[in-house]
Amino acid sequence: MTFAQAAERHLDDVYGYLAWFTGDRTAAEDLAAETFERALRLWHRFDPERGSARTWLCQVARTVALDHFRSERRRTRREELAAPLGSNRDRHANIGEGLLGEALGVFLGNPRLQGLPAVLETAGPENRGPDANEVRKTKEIRARAIGG
Repeated sequence: MTFAQAAERHLDDVYGYLAWFTGDRTAAEDLAAETFERALRLWHRFDPERGSARTWLCQVARTVALDHFRSERRRTRREELAAPLGSNRDRHANIGEGLLGEALGVFLGNPRLQGLPAVLETAGPENRGPDANEVRKTKEIRARAIGG
């Protein structure tokens, strides 16, 4: 039996199995397509002496479905873990954009790092470069003179 013959003969069996296994006909369609794609790549492993093509294809379908469920579970976990990042990023939106702002938002959620925004405010463009120390010293002298 060739792969094409097995696929044609057992397409409905595999789809029915996946629809039962997932409880979702739309997901079963997608998973059936993925099953036959994977089965084509693995067809050289099929041994008709060990079982029927239908049994082998349904086992491939089961593996594909379990992989799908595991992947969904990991994706859901990642989204749940990423949710606090969004709230921290909103709370500290003035700190920065992109990955730096996101990382700082996570760290600023830590109570031990609450003084960090004040440090970051002093890291503006006027406080960088070769004259940064002189600028800082001048500000300190002014602050002492004013009584601050």
